[in-house]
Amino acid sequence: MHINSLLAFDEERSKLNNRCQRILRVIEKYPNSSDRDVLRELGGQDMNMVRPRITELIKRGLVVETGTMRCAVTERKCRTVGIPKFEHVNQLKMFGL
Repeated sequence: MHINSLLAFDEERSKLNNRCQRILRVIEKYPNSSDRDVLRELGGQDMNMVRPRITELIKRGLVVETGTMRCAVTERKCRTVGIPKFEHVNQLKMFGL
């Protein structure tokens, strides 16, 4: 990924509302989390607290779907999400990202 893409990622991240920022921090801390995992970590009860925000983060390119898993509650397949992989980690450090 080009350094301009990394800078755009950081700029887009700074525009997020508080809930999206909290969700993004959880996903960074626990990659390959399901929506329900994120909800549980935030202490929420309603899936609508996180699902629309995670979808928004995906559309903005700040989060990617990483796979699927079986939900422990519903026993249905659900998505897992994570942070996009950046190839130029040294460039990120150089720019303080």
